Amino acid sequence: MAVGDHSGCSIESLACPDHLPDKLRAMQEAKQAFEQRKIEFGLDEKFVRMQSMPSGPEQDAAAQEILDWILEN
Repeated sequence: MAVGDHSGCSIESLACPDHLPDKLRAMQEAKQAFEQRKIEFGLDEKFVRMQSMPSGPEQDAAAQEILDWILEN
């Protein structure tokens, strides 16, 4: 299933027509806020750096830092 394709889902909840614009706006604002936090944290760069490290304690520590940030955000 492609990302965002819910055609195979038996149920998908949507806000009623009266509330849908507000919910979509809130979702967009949340996505933008997350993207900003991701940039401030340097997630993409940290992930690339972590992947390039050899297996071991240093890579484990880098992975833990990323995981901790993800769980907080």
